[in-house]
Amino acid sequence: MIEVDRQGAPHRVGDLDDRAALGMLADTIIDERRVGRRRIRLVLQLVEINPCSPADAAQWRRLVEGQETLEGGDDRPEATASTDAAIATALATSPQGAQRWISDALDIRFRLPRLHARLEELEVDLWKVRQVARLTHCLPAEVAAFVDAALEHRIDKVGMVGIEKAVALAIATLLPERLEELDRRGRSGWHVDVHHPKPVDFDGTSFLDASADSLDIEDFAAGLRQIAHELAEAGDTDPLPLRMAKALGVMGRRITKPVPDAPTNPADPDAKRKRAPKPLQIFVRTTTDDDGQTHLFGEVPRWGVVAEPVLDRWLASHQARVTRVVDLARQDEIDEHDPPQWMRAIVSLRDRHCVFPGCARPAEDCDQDHIVPYDPNGPPGQTAPDKLACLCRRHHLLKTHAGWRYHRDRRGNYVWTSPHGRVFVVDTESGTDHLLDQAA
Repeated sequence: MIEVDRQGAPHRVGDLDDRAALGMLADTIIDERRVGRRRIRLVLQLVEINPCSPADAAQWRRLVEGQETLEGGDDRPEATASTDAAIATALATSPQGAQRWISDALDIRFRLPRLHARLEELEVDLWKVRQVARLTHCLPAEVAAFVDAALEHRIDKVGMVGIEKAVALAIATLLPERLEELDRRGRSGWHVDVHHPKPVDFDGTSFLDASADSLDIEDFAAGLRQIAHELAEAGDTDPLPLRMAKALGVMGRRITKPVPDAPTNPADPDAKRKRAPKPLQIFVRTTTDDDGQTHLFGEVPRWGVVAEPVLDRWLASHQARVTRVVDLARQDEIDEHDPPQWMRAIVSLRDRHCVFPGCARPAEDCDQDHIVPYDPNGPPGQTAPDKLACLCRRHHLLKTHAGWRYHRDRRGNYVWTSPHGRVFVVDTESGTDHLLDQAA
């Protein structure tokens, strides 16, 4: 194995002594900083040559040719949506990730000039400066300038905690009225999150995470223990932790049970009847083993697949809507624009997510786009599973209005061409995409 030192001289790794190996290892820090600087420079260049409007182009020239920092926090130049998408594909990141790169680059260049100078001199890691940019993005320019000056000579010596303390000090110094807001911000962190494992790990078990007032948490736990005790009295022999887990569902169903005949309170015209939650949709599939035995399994959008015993448990104790999918190869054509439910199910199960390069938005949240635009006056049979694809609303609009185009090849992959002529192939089977070539 050969490695090259900072001067460009090659060295066989197996011949390096401690001093030489450590020296080359230390050089990798500079290499990483050089890559970070290069990315910021290139993102800024793309924003400069792809302004959102003529006014943005003029604003860019004024900033670059005139003053070094912005006077306010809301007049930074913007880039086009197509540029966001192009950067996302170039960096193999999400659209939101590309927007963060653009926002961070502009903030670093125009609101944090001291840290930007240190970044240009390869004296600081990019991730630290990006953290400062994100923490000060929504704060007035004078706060960003305060933090910029405070961290200029010690940004390389502090970590995330030191950066957060510098921003907090700037807020306390320049925005004392926001101190009272900190308490409200802490309370706004209260949450209840439901987490489902990745589809490959999904087995019908999910997770609940909550943060709230301590006494409220204790009251909730006491309620679960009471229901767990009721389950034991009814004959449930599972240990207490399992019965408390079951109590979550019992409590939820007691609260959300519909009351269709309950009249509204005439004294409260805004009162509404309780509505049942939307039933869970399960696609039931079949498979045959080597002995010729047929088995059922269920596929739940967003979650994954579950075995037949889980299906039985859910159908016995939960509200669920079952859609039986037998033939995913069905390709019936219809003459209407909107696909029927069976067709939508096939396309969703086939694509699983938005088929734009790098996008992982679940198919259930996507539009079903006609790959070849639907023509009301066109031939019959324009709507069929192989003529539709899942696109989230953002990428549907990019395809329709921003010059991106795509088609589905014979292997079922989606081949995209950007307005810049770059071609990408999205393999929905493996969930990966790659750059095919530099120009169409």
